[in-house]
Amino acid sequence: MKYCPLCNKDLEDDQNLCPECGCELLNGSSEDSVILLEHENEETILKLFNYLREHGFEKTQYYNNQKHLTYVLVTDAAEEQRTRESLLYYLENSDFSDREDIQEQLSIGLQSLFPDEGGKTFVKAKDRYHDMMSSATSLIFVGVLGFVLITLIYLDVIPLDMNILFYILSSCMFGGFLILGIVSLVKSLKIKSSISQEKDLSEEIKTFLLEYYENASDSDSLSDLSEEEKYFSRTADMKERILSQFPDADALMADAMIEEVYERIYPKQSEQN
Repeated sequence: MKYCPLCNKDLEDDQNLCPECGCELLNGSSEDSVILLEHENEETILKLFNYLREHGFEKTQYYNNQKHLTYVLVTDAAEEQRTRESLLYYLENSDFSDREDIQEQLSIGLQSLFPDEGGKTFVKAKDRYHDMMSSATSLIFVGVLGFVLITLIYLDVIPLDMNILFYILSSCMFGGFLILGIVSLVKSLKIKSSISQEKDLSEEIKTFLLEYYENASDSDSLSDLSEEEKYFSRTADMKERILSQFPDADALMADAMIEEVYERIYPKQSEQN
């Protein structure tokens, strides 16, 4: 599938130009694509585009917005956060005359991607194990209690006159509780086996960050940025290094480890300065 970035219409693969505006079509769908950066200098956009392509961001594309006389860098929505962070990391040590404006655009877009209180956050295996085990215990308890109750009613220990439909529906319901409880129990045991491994990995990551950034100092490119922009650039650098150094770590774990050590690294640096 292809789409027109100006008309935001999805078109067939055999077309190269939009029949309405004449714009060159991009690969993918308009609903799944997001704008990373808009700039009037094609050379700047092209350098950023080439950097991303060289580092595995195959879904990154750019086009000429003739209406606004700008060049626009786009990517797949699923890769937006990682792409913005990678660009911020690249810009930190690159020579662009308008680097600050570009960093600001990328940082503002990155802010909107951070999860809110109801969003996804890193949950330790130990906490997930306790939650899952609690659910499994409750489900199994209710299931067993339900079958005991059905048995007592059937044996007239509890004098209730119930028809066959009651026994069928009740057995299905409490049987479902038991099955869900057993499944949850199995999952909790699998999670339990990973607690020690996750703890070791977390400690390795934190030790790596503290040692690598022990004498951390910002490059000159960050000197004129706000503290918020510095934070985005620093954490993007740290996250990039974690994910490349520890293939078993995911993005959520990397974010959590960065949050744990960030204040131990940069406040110390600011005091030294």
